[in-house]
Amino acid sequence: VVRERFDLPPEGGWGLDYLRSQPNYLANTPDFTESLPSLQFLQSSPDLDWFGNRVRAYLIAPATGEYIFHVASDDYSELLLSPDASPANASVIR
Repeated sequence: VVRERFDLPPEGGWGLDYLRSQPNYLANTPDFTESLPSLQFLQSSPDLDWFGNRVRAYLIAPATGEYIFHVASDDYSELLLSPDASPANASVIR
């Protein structure tokens, strides 16, 4: 599990479209990267106001069946899932 933080300038906008339009996001150059022991984490210090997180992980289901996924955030978030190892095949879970 990898968390990447992209620091954002406060002027100009906010939300996922704003995050995705920023040069550091487009260039895939996060301002901070860390490995996490699980998908459950709290925002860590410093207490930032203008940033976006991207969390990536490989999930391998132990058996065929139905699974429930949940995401929580302050402001905006999306949860994407791919049927294979390719991020290009990921789609938003609704």
